[in-house]
This record gives sequence, C-alpha cells and structure tokens, in this order.
Amino acid sequence: MAGSIWATHRQLGSAEDETRGIFRNGAFVGLVGHLFLLFVAATPALSIPPGPLLAVLGVLTAAAGVAGLYVKRGELFLGAIVAAAAVVFVWQFTAPSAPWPTVAIGAAAALVALAGFWLPLVRRVGAEERHFLSAAAAAGLGAQVIATVAAAASGAPSLVFLLVAQLLFLAATLGFATLDLARLEGITVLAVLPAAAAGFVWMGAHDTPALWTSQLAFTTPLYLAFVAYPLLLGRRAGAARAPHLATIIASAVFFFQARTSINAGGYGAMIGALPVIEAALLALVLAHLVRLERRGEPRTPAEIARLALVAGAALGFVTLAIPLQLHRNWITIGWALEGAALAWLYVRVPHKGLLLFSVALFAAVFVRLALNPEVLNYEPRGGLRIWNWYLYTYILCAGALLAGGRALVKSDDRLVPDMPRLSSILPAGAVILLFLLLNIEIADYFATGPTITFDFFSSALGQDLTYTLGWAVFAVALLAAGIATHSKPGRIAAIVLLSVAMGKCAFHDLWRLGGLYRVGSLVGIAFCALLITVALQKFVLASRPQPSEAVP
Repeated sequence: MAGSIWATHRQLGSAEDETRGIFRNGAFVGLVGHLFLLFVAATPALSIPPGPLLAVLGVLTAAAGVAGLYVKRGELFLGAIVAAAAVVFVWQFTAPSAPWPTVAIGAAAALVALAGFWLPLVRRVGAEERHFLSAAAAAGLGAQVIATVAAAASGAPSLVFLLVAQLLFLAATLGFATLDLARLEGITVLAVLPAAAAGFVWMGAHDTPALWTSQLAFTTPLYLAFVAYPLLLGRRAGAARAPHLATIIASAVFFFQARTSINAGGYGAMIGALPVIEAALLALVLAHLVRLERRGEPRTPAEIARLALVAGAALGFVTLAIPLQLHRNWITIGWALEGAALAWLYVRVPHKGLLLFSVALFAAVFVRLALNPEVLNYEPRGGLRIWNWYLYTYILCAGALLAGGRALVKSDDRLVPDMPRLSSILPAGAVILLFLLLNIEIADYFATGPTITFDFFSSALGQDLTYTLGWAVFAVALLAAGIATHSKPGRIAAIVLLSVAMGKCAFHDLWRLGGLYRVGSLVGIAFCALLITVALQKFVLASRPQPSEAVP
C-alpha cells in the first residue's frame, strides 16, 4: 500500500505525457494483497469458515480507501472494490452450501456500505470524486452479481431474502450512478444484466409448473424497479438516454421471463395481455418524458431520439401482442391500425425510425391482403353475403392507410430524397385494397362452393356484367375523388380503369347480349363516356394547375 502511495506521488510529480505503464492513473501495487486473497478464496481449507478471509479483505479494501483519501485520487480504491468483489465471487464457488451463500450476500452488502461511506469523506478532504463514485457504482454492480450467484447455490437463501438483496443492490447501483449520470449512465444499462441473470437463475432452480407464481414474484419487482427509475429520476436525467434504454431492455427481458411463467401456469391463452401491460407501463414513462420536455422550445435531436426510442418500444410491444393474442385477419387489422398510429406519432416526434416502423407495418398489411392468396382461406365462407369479414378487414386496413397518408402530408415523409412521398403512396395502396375488396365481394356473392374463385371472362352472364359495372362505378368514384383532391395520378388511374371496363363491356359482354339489351348497353357506354368528357373539361382541363398537381 505504501508503494502505491509512492507511485501515485511520483505520477503527480511527473508530466502527464511522461507517465506510462503502471504509473498511469495511479499505481495498483496495493492490490497485491487482494490478488493473494483470490488464491486463498479458491482453497476450501483456507477460506472455510470465511471469517479471517473476509476480515483481511475488509481491512485491505479500507486501507486502499484511506490511501486514496491521502493522495486525493480514487483509482486505487476503485481497483480495490472491484478486486474485493472478485474475491467474494470466487469464494462463492468454494462454499456453495448453507449458510455461506447468505454470508456472501452479507459481505457484498458490507462492500456497498463501505463504498458509500467513503463518498462524504471524499468531499470532506476535497479529493477528486470521479473514481470514488465509479467505485461505489461498481460495488453495487458487483453485489448484484454476487447475489445472483448465491441464488444458484445449493444452500441459496429464501426468495424474500434474495429479492430484497437484489432490490437493495440494484437501488445502490442506480443511485450511485445517478450522482454522476453524465459519466456513469452506462452503469444503468449494465445493471440490467445481473438483474436479468438473477431472474433466469431463480427460474431455472424453480422450474416446476407449480412454482410459476414464485417465478413471477421474483422477476416482477426487479422489472418494475427499472420502470420506476426514469420516473423517479425526473429532470436529473438531463439528456441521458441510458436510463430509458435500461427500462426498455428490462421490459424485453421480463417478457421472456413472464411468458415462460405464465405458460407454465396454464394461462397461455391470455399471453397477449403481457406485452400490452408492458406497453402501458412504457407509455407511462413516455408521458412522463413528454411532460418534462414540454417547455415551449424546439426539441433537440437527442430529445427526439429519446422520445422515439421509448415510443417505438411501447408500440413494439403492442405489435408483439397482436400475433400472440389475435389470429389471421385480426393480426392484419391490428398492424394496420398501429401503422396509422405510428404515422401520427412521427408527425409529433419526427424521428425516421418511427417512419420506417410505420412503413414496415403498412407493407406487411398490403402484402398480406393483396399478394397473399391464403387470405381468402382465413375464415370459412358464411351464408351472409356482402356483410362478411372481407368487408370489415379490407375497409379498416384501407382506412388505416388513408389515415396514415393524411397524417404524413405536412411532414418530411420521404425515406430517401428521390423517392415519392409516402403520403402519396399510402392512399394508392388503400385504393388497390378497396378495388380488391370489390372483386372479392362480387366473387363471394356468386360463389357456390366452399372457396372463392375469380373468373372475369367465362363466368355466368350476371357475374360478368357485375364485374364490369362494379369496375365502372369504382372508376367514376375514383375520378371524382381525384378531381376533388387535385390528384393527377388518381385521375389517370380512374381513366385507365374506366377504359378497361368500357373495353370489356364493348368487346366481351355485349357479344353475350342480344337485341335491345345490346343497343341499350351501347347507349349506356356512350352516355358514360360523355359524362366523363364533360367532367374532365369542367374540373380538370379548364382549372388552373394546383401546386399538388406535380407527381412526387
């Protein structure tokens, strides 16, 4: 220890660029005693009972702290705390039977108390506080690891004892890190690892289905501690993102832990409620974050990224809940509604990650409904025509696409600079879905078997004419919408579809009619063409070009 003090004084007396090797950041010669105790801890004959070992370990660690106060530098004390935790950690594998795991947890608690006791002494002597704070946070982290190993030992303490120890050690780790959050925010994320490991260790040691409640009793408080941390932190979080990232990681870990326990308890049919509850808790964190940042000033990029991180995680759990609890067409509907919600959120929190998430959901919805032939087999055909599950599935999803496109109109919704705007692409996708719905409903109305079949040119005359009439009516409605919204692509698509319908009628359907029916149909086609020409002349060609006329 004296050599360490001498080496530190030698460093202080040397130029910064001349201090290298062992003399950099203080000399750790004083840790030789801890290295010796590491070998003692690995030898059962020397370390059981552990009274002498732990007493010497405490004296050496306190001596390192005194030396740090003397030279007003905390590197040696930081090293001593880490080395002391390592000694206790190694000793646990030497003494796994009762009552030694409980003794190991007591030693870890003493280590945390020692590191915390040193902080006011550091302020009193005016020493550099940075490494002493790191030592205190490291002590809490090491104590979490020690308690985790104790839970896996054959003589592990009771659930209540282990849970209280883990919560106290976690509180110490997060509390010490909060004192210098700008520098130690990474510790808050690292604290998730031993807490998660402790939960998995306890679940592995109590893996029978009858003990699923004890699994939840152990893992749930640890998860809730990470949820509460950013709420308690408040404005002290500053621009730090790590506390909220720790909450998100803890939420992901708890999902897998709780899912295993719930399935073991026989409640797998209700598993969709788990991610919804986690999403609600993350929404609470998000609301708290929004309330703290509501100060009438533009958000910084760091604040936007943090809001997007929490919001995206909350919506991610909702996305996860949909396929877990819902089935087939309801999965598609859920994803469509969530895509619209993400588009709305992106306008208020302009982070590209939210936009990408929204686009991915909308793309999945479109693929499932437009490019997936199995969609027709999601549910058996019922006796009720028109008012069936096809109607509400396609209408709700198309409505979500339209809502998402409308929400993105006033935002920067281009994924890449030369790409068309998503506010133009999403309505086009909605129109395609509605057109598919029209054809599905016609085919379903005339189908006679258990499945739907499409035949546009060789079906019965009534079905053939219904397709043609439906296409024409849809084209006219699309043309009216294109004129009302000044959408040039919409008008072009409507004219093309109407031309196809008129061509089908003129060159296919009319040949199956005879007498006056054919004459009447020709008159009807001519009348429709005349109305379209008048509409185009009055509302399109004669109007002044609108700013939105340009195709994005």
